[in-house]
Amino acid sequence: MANTSVDTHIRFVCAECGLPITLPQIELPDEALLVDDDEVAHIARGHFILSTGDHLSVTKGEYLANVDDLINTAPHSDSSLWLGCCGPSSFGSLNTVCLNGHEVGTEIADCYTPRVMTLDPLRCVKVAGSSN
Repeated sequence: MANTSVDTHIRFVCAECGLPITLPQIELPDEALLVDDDEVAHIARGHFILSTGDHLSVTKGEYLANVDDLINTAPHSDSSLWLGCCGPSSFGSLNTVCLNGHEVGTEIADCYTPRVMTLDPLRCVKVAGSSN
């Protein structure tokens, strides 16, 4: 009998070069499941959600992902984008690049914020069916 299950996983890839930048993800069903406590993951590993703009001064329409699910990324070479007292904050904007140097999003992980990666929807593309 053929496997008829639908793979609901996605990966985010750099829009400019196609390099995968996250592990496989599934969509978080409700923003109420986000955690707003300082210095902890804002979103569970293996999940993403499209922001409504109601959390962390994140722009509506950006994707939120767990920082620990990132792959093939690095801090931006412009250290002025890594503003924060104990870690990066949202004030620097686009502080993370793919390994080919293309800006993909903003890591937020300061002592007064939850830890989260915001992925710019113009710089990242969702690729369906990527659970492997």
